[in-house]
Amino acid sequence: LVLCIPFISSLLAIVFGIFGIINTSNGQRRGRGFAIAGLIIGCVIGLPVSFGVFLPALNRARMTANRVVSAANENRIGVAIGQYRSTHGGEYPRTLTALENFSNLPLTTFVSPSSNDTPAASTDQLETGGHCSYIYIDPTNNFGNFNERILLYENPNDGSGDGVNVLFADGRVVFEPRNDPHYAMYFQSR
Repeated sequence: LVLCIPFISSLLAIVFGIFGIINTSNGQRRGRGFAIAGLIIGCVIGLPVSFGVFLPALNRARMTANRVVSAANENRIGVAIGQYRSTHGGEYPRTLTALENFSNLPLTTFVSPSSNDTPAASTDQLETGGHCSYIYIDPTNNFGNFNERILLYENPNDGSGDGVNVLFADGRVVFEPRNDPHYAMYFQSR
């Protein structure tokens, strides 16, 4: 609500400035200078300040929405991996293409809204450049504590902002901020 005050104030300055100019146009009323000043201040100062306040807030909201969509995508991929494992004797899929051939997830699931990637036209194109925003780690080469094994994460170079979503082997999807020590441990060495 507080963010709306500069925008509403500038709109009121413009509207009242226009009315003031109209009402003082015949020369019988005073205050034409104030009407012009209100119109100029509303247009020149008020609107840019309002957009300066709104744009960062809208950008943060967009980043948060993208993060939620990406986490939902990773969650769907995690469920598909679980289904694959249950029908393949506990084996993980070797690639995301193998998972897609098994699960028939929508190809949009493999694209993070934070990236510039586009959905693949077919499953064969899934892991070609620009059609998959997630990096899959073959769990057979991913040793250590099961709960801390990473299966999939957003490509940190795809404009994901202040961190990435990570899918762990136990099915959790966790957002790892760039300033978290785990972030450097997970992604700088890959």
